[in-house]
Amino acid sequence: MTDTRLFEARPGIGIVLLPDAPRFTIHAASRDFLESRGLAKAEAVGRGYFELFPAAAAIGLEAHMTASFARVLSEKSSHQIPFCPFPAASREENKNTCKVFNVPVIDNKGEVEYIVQTIEEINTPAAEKAKDGLERAYSLFMNAPVIIGVLKGDDYIIELANEGLLEVWGRTADVIGKPLLKALPELQAQGLIALLEEVRSTGQPFYAYEFPITFEKFGRQETRYFDFVYKPLYEEGGGTKASGIFSVGHDVTPQVKALTEVKESESKYRNLFESMDQGFCVLEMIFDDKGKPLDYRFMETNPVFEKQTGLKNAKGKTALELVPGLESHWLELYGKVVRTGEAVRFTEGSEAMGRWFEVYAFPFGGAGSHKVALLFTDISERRKAEEAVRQSERNLRNIILQAPVAMCILRGRNFVIEVANTRMFELWGIDAEGVLGKPLFEAVSEARNEGYEELLTHVLTTGQAQQGMERPASLPRKGKTGTVYVNFSFEPIRDLDGSINSVMAMATEVTEQVLARRKIEELVALRTYELEMANEALSRTNRELARSNQNLEEFAYAASHDLKEPMRKIQLFSDRIRNRLQDKLFPEDRIYFEKITQATGRMNTLIDDLLTYSHVSRGGMLEEMVDLNQKLAIVLEDLDLAIAEKKASITIGPLPVVRGHRRQLQQLFLNLVGNAIKYSKQDVPPEVKVKASLVDTSDDSLPIPNEMKYRPYHLIEVQDNGIGFDPVEAERIF
Repeated sequence: MTDTRLFEARPGIGIVLLPDAPRFTIHAASRDFLESRGLAKAEAVGRGYFELFPAAAAIGLEAHMTASFARVLSEKSSHQIPFCPFPAASREENKNTCKVFNVPVIDNKGEVEYIVQTIEEINTPAAEKAKDGLERAYSLFMNAPVIIGVLKGDDYIIELANEGLLEVWGRTADVIGKPLLKALPELQAQGLIALLEEVRSTGQPFYAYEFPITFEKFGRQETRYFDFVYKPLYEEGGGTKASGIFSVGHDVTPQVKALTEVKESESKYRNLFESMDQGFCVLEMIFDDKGKPLDYRFMETNPVFEKQTGLKNAKGKTALELVPGLESHWLELYGKVVRTGEAVRFTEGSEAMGRWFEVYAFPFGGAGSHKVALLFTDISERRKAEEAVRQSERNLRNIILQAPVAMCILRGRNFVIEVANTRMFELWGIDAEGVLGKPLFEAVSEARNEGYEELLTHVLTTGQAQQGMERPASLPRKGKTGTVYVNFSFEPIRDLDGSINSVMAMATEVTEQVLARRKIEELVALRTYELEMANEALSRTNRELARSNQNLEEFAYAASHDLKEPMRKIQLFSDRIRNRLQDKLFPEDRIYFEKITQATGRMNTLIDDLLTYSHVSRGGMLEEMVDLNQKLAIVLEDLDLAIAEKKASITIGPLPVVRGHRRQLQQLFLNLVGNAIKYSKQDVPPEVKVKASLVDTSDDSLPIPNEMKYRPYHLIEVQDNGIGFDPVEAERIF
């Protein structure tokens, strides 16, 4: 333990203490402990345990911890304090409830070298109720009108001594954790140790009345008288001999010495009796001649009695008088206390009263008395909560059995199959018969050593859920072992006290999806390779096409410049001839000259477009708003000779203005209308109709790519009565 780095890095709130009582120096502290207290390492290590918690005595921590440390040092074994008050990190005067483990580290000589303390905060409602109950019990013990003590082990270590007992001894709380004879050496010669040994060995309680015991107090001896009982204490797995002694007694010295002191003691008892926060009463049993309990009468009740039971003005009345339908088991329980003289502690309910109680019943009044004293607490609300939890568990089981996915509950660190639905057994590939109640990895041994045990253990120890996607598992299928792929989720299941002892597992088999995806991935890889090859070939084609386009651009550039000059001369000379012959021209001649001018103008436009095309590689062709009505009018002027020759009829509806390349759109109409006239039927005048309309692009019958759908489009239709073509050739033609 010299190198404390591993301990300091581990998760959880813990410290390592030296066994140097009563200081218990802090040797090491975990990171979580330091963070929970808001301390640096240097502020904790090297300080005494109770120095770190100044409020320890005020909140009861010092008494609990001193007794626990003493027990660990004397018995050299672990000790747990299930509900221990602990200072809150935010304010020392506040306290939390914690579960504390004190574990000894034994050196080579068999001595305690360190004490490792682990602290776990408990904040559940059930824990708070339990804490309140323990605090009430502890308060009752420490302030009870009786002297109470607990001795443990062969040396009779003082584990608990209430204020009354310490006062009788004339000692302070420093004796907690010390052997009895070291704390009170004067008892050595008075025969008490022999009495304690007899009670431990025989298991029979020892009762004493007005028993004299002499104490050494303030340098002088003082004899006092007691009524007391020594009861054996047993621990689970501790053998037949009791591990300790529980002592309850009364200091009856005042009764022996003076009646006035007895009355004073009775007054103090009454005050405490009235101030108790638990229900308390003294009842007297009523038996028939054969000793059968018939009823009982309430002799004394404290103020809390009415609140805990709902019974008003009970003093002097019998139980059956107050609760006519009271169950007979209450009479039997209290009658047994009178007959045996033994105290009992039990939890029982009464349908007649509509309540549940935790009860401690003990004989009262000495030998021959039929009186029984009760300390009790109404736990009806807690029972309702527990029943709600049990109903919730039943509902959870039903949900699991009817769930559409594989589900089960695995209990404990061996992951015993507590409940599982049919789909889970199908996933495991095993029969349900004989499997419930067995450890999972015994029933499905094929899945061992595949990481699932570690995942489930992590959920149990940390409370953190675990999920997995497409995780492989070896599971038996039809007598053979095969790999199955599952999506799973492991969730912790907590008890009322917040502890985790079960895991709920949910799983879905995705084996077919995994195998199908792998096939798709293989196919995609193959297609990707083929596509890469095709892209490489396309790249070569594009490079060749680029060279061809470059040559074409250079030709177009040169040709457009060569054509520009002749057209200029045609325009110039035709204008001169028209001007010279202006007065001699017939109207028809003027039309011809006008057509020459229009044709040369369109030719110049065409040459300009050719020049624009030649600059595509330098900046691209510009789109612009194009009036299709104007473009179609120009096309009809270019085709006027063909129209007149074929006596063609051209019908044009309103056309839209669209965004595009004006020269290409004009060429488009020239080709469509020109072909309609050119490929007409023999001896049948061509009829050409051009119309436009807005279309719904969501119509799947239209040849529009998906990425271009759901936008407004113009449909331009050119219809003719010509010879037509085979639809099979449509794609090639267009």
